[in-house]
Amino acid sequence: MSCSPLPLLHGPALYTGRRLLAALLGSVCFVAPAGAAAPYVVQSNGTVADTSHELVWDRCSLGQSGSNCATGAALTYSLPNAKTEVTTRNSARYLGYTDWRLPSQTELQYLVVMGIAPMIDQEAFPGTVADHYKTLSGSTNPYAELVVNFGSGGFYYRDTGQPHYVRLVRSGQPFASSGSTPVVSAVGLGSTSGTGTTLNATSSAAGTGYWLVVPSGSSAPSARQVVDGVTYGTVSTVFGGSAPMGATTATPFGITGLVTDTAYDAYFVAVDAALNASAVSGPLSFTPTRANQTLSFGTAPSMVFGGATGTVTATSASPNSGNPLSYSVPSTTSVCSVNANSGVVMALAAGTCTVAANQAGDSNYNPATPVTQDILIGKASQSITFNTAPSMMYGGATATVGATGGASGMAVSFSSQTPSVCTVSGSTVAAVAAGTCMVAANQEGDSNYNPATPVTQDILIAKASQSITFNTAPSVMYGGATATVGATGGASGLAVSFSSQTPSVCTVSGSTVTAVAAGTCTVAADQAGNANYSDAPQVTRAITVATAPITTASGSAPGGGAVTASFTGGSAGCGYQTTGFNPVSSVPGAPPAGVAFPQGVFAFVTNAQCAGNTLDITIKYPQALPADAKYYKFGPEAGNPTPHWYVLSGAVITSTGSTSEVRFSITDNGVGDSDPRVGVIADPGGPGVLTTTTTAVPTLGEWSLMLLMGLMGLMALLGISGIRARRML
Repeated sequence: MSCSPLPLLHGPALYTGRRLLAALLGSVCFVAPAGAAAPYVVQSNGTVADTSHELVWDRCSLGQSGSNCATGAALTYSLPNAKTEVTTRNSARYLGYTDWRLPSQTELQYLVVMGIAPMIDQEAFPGTVADHYKTLSGSTNPYAELVVNFGSGGFYYRDTGQPHYVRLVRSGQPFASSGSTPVVSAVGLGSTSGTGTTLNATSSAAGTGYWLVVPSGSSAPSARQVVDGVTYGTVSTVFGGSAPMGATTATPFGITGLVTDTAYDAYFVAVDAALNASAVSGPLSFTPTRANQTLSFGTAPSMVFGGATGTVTATSASPNSGNPLSYSVPSTTSVCSVNANSGVVMALAAGTCTVAANQAGDSNYNPATPVTQDILIGKASQSITFNTAPSMMYGGATATVGATGGASGMAVSFSSQTPSVCTVSGSTVAAVAAGTCMVAANQEGDSNYNPATPVTQDILIAKASQSITFNTAPSVMYGGATATVGATGGASGLAVSFSSQTPSVCTVSGSTVTAVAAGTCTVAADQAGNANYSDAPQVTRAITVATAPITTASGSAPGGGAVTASFTGGSAGCGYQTTGFNPVSSVPGAPPAGVAFPQGVFAFVTNAQCAGNTLDITIKYPQALPADAKYYKFGPEAGNPTPHWYVLSGAVITSTGSTSEVRFSITDNGVGDSDPRVGVIADPGGPGVLTTTTTAVPTLGEWSLMLLMGLMGLMALLGISGIRARRML
């Protein structure tokens, strides 16, 4: 909305006409004429003194703070909310005073400076918004209020519920012209420390107490100047403030913001609720001295060498001094270090770490007396971790244990906790018995590390294995003698036991094997274990149970009838392998001249079990042999290796009745043995008789021979001739 100035109306005193016009026109604004800037004094407590109008302004709009009002942002308030905010700030002694209020339209209009934007002294009032600011001035309409706009310089009527910016003001109210004035007594200064002191006063009436601090020796202010707290004449105020006070009760007023070693004068005025002001009390002269700072440490951190860092915290009893704290390690630099600013402590070794806290002084505070705190840096823990347990067996090789110790680097030592099972030398474990070997590991500590907690490792020492080895298998023959088996067992020394796995072929009692039948006899050998040895794996031995050797052969002789050939004198396994009662023509060589073999020849070969044996052979024929019969053998003989027929020396032929018997002996590889192999005897041979002619005598049958014998017997009875019953060759 643009506003046009009314040139005929000038100055705040002439605004009445405009207000009347505004009441008629509603939201009409008027522009104030440009004027010279008021003599403003920017004070250190955030206020601005308007010396022309005896007003003290808040330099910032509500919501702003700090140097040049650069902190925060200006806030808007409805009229009810603005009044509430004034009450809140007075209760909090905003900027040191308790009598802040909203300005009137006239007072706020004093600040307008035409021709600049925003239209206000921007050095005195930085951050002012070029917009509406509230006043306490209003109209007869309870819902309307006057606002001053620092964008246009005019003032306007607005709804009281609309939000606008706010700048507070104090002073400017005239004292009462009549009535009794408060009487101030017991005015004095309390303790002065650093940048502050306490002013104590008692008033006869309740109201507000005002104080003003000026440089020592300055001219005394008037009551108005004390209340306004503004610069007067050539005197620059140092600090002023106000606070409520009761009647007849001593009230302390805190004064801060002073400079040490500087002399000041303080003045005091009491104003009651009716705005009656007391006489000025003062000067109260004082010089603030530097305050002492006191430090104290909090709880010392718990620390361990090699562990996390710790933090020390020192607290100043004068935190408002703003002086920084610093930390140092004055005497235990080999144990710890500390960050001078953060107080973070790092352990360098186990032991006592002494940290000192310091706080520098300034113009208002003396340096704090250094304080120290001892921190016990404990030794670090360390642990032992075993390597994988070795595999061990009783009676086997030694083993090596290993473990990784802690950071101290001290050697890990080992010992046996079960000496009956194992021993330990260095890191070498030797088995004493089968079982669980417990090995303990220890590691000593040093100046920075505690000894490691001992740990143990169980090593299973397995039982030793053992085995059985059979002796040479015995020869077993069905029908023959028993045999003995033997075996060598393992190192347990326990007996080896035997059992038959083929009871249908053999039985075993102890170590004696008895043949039940021919075949394969399987003998099992077992050996039990003990505390240190496992059972030996069962082993078996196959033993061939041979059939009984054949020592008797039978058949039909070429001369007729049944013939048998048996022998004695052979070893247990010695027997016929092949036999045959064959005609003489089966022999490779022709028979001797003039000799006939009416019974043919008996040819045999023994098995290989006759080594070194001498066999006594008996052949029985069903016919009698002539008295001149001799036993012929075909084969080599000493002095003549070519096989040929010869009379076997020592053979005896006996005829009894109608039968005859031939007995002779043959030794393995001796006379009569035609087979050069050791243990094998071969003997083709038979009884030979002389013939009367060179013509071959036909072989007589069994009945022919009987007839012949009958005739010969008859001739004997007749005495024709005598026959000798026996003839020895």
